[in-house]
Amino acid sequence: MRYPLPPHWPQPPAVRLGLGAGLTDFAAQVAADPQFASAWGDIEAQLNVEGADASAIDLAKTALINSYQQLASQVGVGADEVIASAKSYVMMGQTVLGAVNTVSGLVQAAESGSFPQITQTFTGTLIGLATLAGAVSAGVGAAIVGAVSGLLGILQSSGFFGQPSTDVNIQGCGFFDMKPEYLVGCVGVWSEGIPIQVAPGSSSWRSFPNPTSTAPTAGTGTYAGFSDQQIWFTSSGPAVGGGLWRGCLWHIPGTIDHPGNRNQRTVDAAFPNYHLVEGYASGSPFEQAFFGAWKSNAEYALNGLKTQPDALVLIHLLRMWNRAHNGPATVIDQSSGGYLASLIPAAVAQLSAGDALRSGSGLLVNAGAVKTPGATKVGLHIARGAVTALAPTTSTTSTTTTIIAGTAAVGGAAIIGTAIYAAVKGQAVDAVIGHLWRKLKAAF
Repeated sequence: MRYPLPPHWPQPPAVRLGLGAGLTDFAAQVAADPQFASAWGDIEAQLNVEGADASAIDLAKTALINSYQQLASQVGVGADEVIASAKSYVMMGQTVLGAVNTVSGLVQAAESGSFPQITQTFTGTLIGLATLAGAVSAGVGAAIVGAVSGLLGILQSSGFFGQPSTDVNIQGCGFFDMKPEYLVGCVGVWSEGIPIQVAPGSSSWRSFPNPTSTAPTAGTGTYAGFSDQQIWFTSSGPAVGGGLWRGCLWHIPGTIDHPGNRNQRTVDAAFPNYHLVEGYASGSPFEQAFFGAWKSNAEYALNGLKTQPDALVLIHLLRMWNRAHNGPATVIDQSSGGYLASLIPAAVAQLSAGDALRSGSGLLVNAGAVKTPGATKVGLHIARGAVTALAPTTSTTSTTTTIIAGTAAVGGAAIIGTAIYAAVKGQAVDAVIGHLWRKLKAAF
């Protein structure tokens, strides 16, 4: 049953489905609830340090009241989780500090593998704006950022579970010898010890496979668990076409008893566009950030959940990137080439004519230095703990070169994200700074 709110927390008014709460609701909640007012005070202090204008402050107010009310209406979510998650959702999704840390984490994820905490931050704020969740999108986004109790049930009730397989013969894929429980692209999935549906923040969360990881995963019964490299990135060997990985069996059609499809990588059968984005892992920082964002979204499919369209991933990344970087703005369009550029028409079609990201048939991306959001110390509650990040007070610079096809120095983004990166990797901050300093020297 739903946990009751403490006496000093008034029950939030009913969510107006399809409309969401507004500034009037926000003002009433601030006046009635000291903890809500305190959470807003921390957010407002950060926005003021960053020089946010009235429009940005109003957007943050709306995001906070919507996420708070919608999350408080969910069964089984504790009152402390409601306010902490709503605050984190706004702090990560609406401030420069949150954007810089998220973009930095995405770049680092492209270089060093996927981090569940960064996935939660990026996809939670992405889903907060998604049409799939409808009127409760902000609440679902906050639930993901905060990894609240009962998150899997919230995702299921909001329509975020993927569709189970209904047949052995999958149109466009081929024939399975036994009906899969679930499909990722053309890869059939059967649970072998760990449920297919896993919530973000769970210890069982399946991060996107790493092509360089050769460590075997845990086996079950008579099955040996194969490594990321064996299962996903080889076209020969004992695990080609599938096998046990992260508590489930994964197979391409025909590979259980028939070798017909054993000439392709499993990752390509699951994610047909992967071969178009994998090169971004060693590209410019913007390309690396997109690769990290793309993998974060794709991880939902590996955990039995629905993904968002790649064009929406690009839109959300651009909003984060532009919030984290100074101008001048550069127009990117189809002429830029590559998979990123191919998404631009669909992305433009999703935006209103007056959207700040649009420039004719192209999109605007800031090509200047990483912003310094100020020296305000802010607790960023991500994953299962709070990471305190201290933004540097010194200015940073970066080269202003081509964003998609070219090289731009990472600059201060990696340094600002060091506290989160160190917490994710379990490393000392000093060791991480040493690694990043070597990268910065090489960039210049």
